[in-house]
Amino acid sequence: TFVRDPADRCASLYNFRLSRGATCLNFEDWYEQEYKARTSNPMTHFYAERLANRKMEHDDTLVLNLAKSILERCWYVGTTDNLNDDLKYLFGQMGLPEKWENYRVAGQSKNGLKGLNHPSEGEVVSKYIELDAAMREQIYQDSTLDLKLYQWVKRRKLNNPPEN
Repeated sequence: TFVRDPADRCASLYNFRLSRGATCLNFEDWYEQEYKARTSNPMTHFYAERLANRKMEHDDTLVLNLAKSILERCWYVGTTDNLNDDLKYLFGQMGLPEKWENYRVAGQSKNGLKGLNHPSEGEVVSKYIELDAAMREQIYQDSTLDLKLYQWVKRRKLNNPPEN
């Protein structure tokens, strides 16, 4: 599994939803009205709720510990900021070809991946926003559990390839 920087994840989700017509709001309004209002630490809750098999609410310490616990059980945990190297290693360990191409990069046209949630041949998910330091810091303040989980994975390098 992979864990993503919460600010990068938020910006990517906005770019995707705006590209797909799922929102027409500017980033600031979307963040306050849709993302922050409906979602609190989505990555940490995702992992914790898979282990607990129920919706997790108010105990942040429990939610974070459950998320860590399930990640410790995974054969491989990487971060998306090292996706190219991590996938090369992961594919090699699985006996798969180590070459891959990321088709899901906002602002870049990549052919070859089609489907309901993926850009069709030649379609591009537009890159509408670039996070500045203030936006990134605000997202980190509002997503403290996701930030802690992401930093924990980066420190632990759970099952990641040895450094060269």
